[in-house]
Amino acid sequence: MKKQKGEYGTIQRAKAVIAKRSSFYKQQGYRRAQPLGRDREAIEDHSCSYMIDLCIALLPALLWVLVFVLILCGILPVFLLTPMYWITLVLLVVTSFGLTGWFSLRSHGLSLGRFLTGMKVVRKDNKEASPMILLLREIIEVGIPVAVLGYFFNVLGMLIFWVLNSIVTVISPGQRTIADWILGTRIIYEPAVHIRFEQDVKKELELSPIDLHIHSNFSDDGYYSVEDLFVRAKEAGCKVISITDHNCVRANTQAKRLSVLYGVDYIPGIEIDCSFRGRRLRVLGYYIDERNELFDAVESESLKREKTASLERGRKLEEYAGIIVDMERLLEKTRFQNVSGKQIAKLIFEHELYRQYPLIQRYLESSSSDEQAIERFARDMFEEGGPCYVERTYPSLHDVLEIVHLADGIAVLSSWGCDQLEDRLIEQALAEGFDGIEVFSPLVKKETMTRLLRLAKEHKLFVSAGSDFHGPTHPQHYLGVTHCPKQALPLVEILTSASPNARER
Repeated sequence: MKKQKGEYGTIQRAKAVIAKRSSFYKQQGYRRAQPLGRDREAIEDHSCSYMIDLCIALLPALLWVLVFVLILCGILPVFLLTPMYWITLVLLVVTSFGLTGWFSLRSHGLSLGRFLTGMKVVRKDNKEASPMILLLREIIEVGIPVAVLGYFFNVLGMLIFWVLNSIVTVISPGQRTIADWILGTRIIYEPAVHIRFEQDVKKELELSPIDLHIHSNFSDDGYYSVEDLFVRAKEAGCKVISITDHNCVRANTQAKRLSVLYGVDYIPGIEIDCSFRGRRLRVLGYYIDERNELFDAVESESLKREKTASLERGRKLEEYAGIIVDMERLLEKTRFQNVSGKQIAKLIFEHELYRQYPLIQRYLESSSSDEQAIERFARDMFEEGGPCYVERTYPSLHDVLEIVHLADGIAVLSSWGCDQLEDRLIEQALAEGFDGIEVFSPLVKKETMTRLLRLAKEHKLFVSAGSDFHGPTHPQHYLGVTHCPKQALPLVEILTSASPNARER
């Protein structure tokens, strides 16, 4: 086992945070942007923000004051007074015209002061302002009063501008400044967004050299290509992996070739949905012959099932809420023939006409964000018990086990959903002909892993471990993080060293 090391420095982290916040704001954050009010707190925040930025712009003046004091004390010679005066003016131009404006346009409307107070410069319609507008605003707000008025009219010129700007700001709706009125901008409170770095999340998580449950973009919810997975597996220190896509074996042919190229051992795999005694299970097939025509039928039936369910969701939604979604058109854009309830909900909430529907309005008004409203709508409408829920039928466990075995594979019970399965049902399922159990996985609780390990030992079954890694679509799972303790690795290694006909041992 080894620990994940950090990858990013402070500057890189800051850039990533700013980019992520801007991306979030463009997608949906602008809808939740809060304009500045005239209450005391908002005025204090705005004033504090401006004073912080102003202090940064005036930093060269502090240098001038320090030199002047040292000259008065006789520490520095008098002839330095004139050159330091001109150096200070040049630095003031750089900090007031260049530094503040550059930071604002690079940070999409932020400044150090606005960053600390949670504010941002945007257009009047709350959309992000262009880089040129952001640069001009900082020149009007800071550059001109500090460098221009300060040079021609000394401190009096700056004070007159600041007093006039303060009066305009206080009496204007949303505390708009002179620059805001000229450029058509405003300052808003930026919606809060929680940003986590992957390296921080997993730096204390142990990475296993064996990961037998990984999904590529051949799965409907996978993200990375087969080669991307090998690159990441190599970086994570994995020695053996298996790509187990949902009801699809297409990744295996590529993976076998890439295994040699990247020096990572590979076990052909698949994960197949099935039903047993009214419950949905998943079967992991290892060492399968992916060329077997039975897997073509598995994929074909899966696509047909998902398409039928997607069309039915759309029909029920139209019947229940009067919202018409062109499901056929959506299905044309996905090779998996699956349009989930969440995808439908996202499409609806992005449509301005549908956002005016009373049903959608209720979710928007009672949620803290569009994202939360979408999640709640999708759960209430499309999950079990909802008016648009569609129950799908899956092949029987017996048939799926037979397919895996006919393809010379080893059938392993996936840990998916095992938290909700009682021991008796699992034992009944194992009796159907399983060869192993996925014991170690982030999909289940620690106590469930203990139960599964006990059952594997009692029935003398193979023990497997997998991360269920999908990529950014399932951000809580990390490649190589299987929750398999070091002392249990030898149990998993038995499976990785098995021969294709090991089930007949």
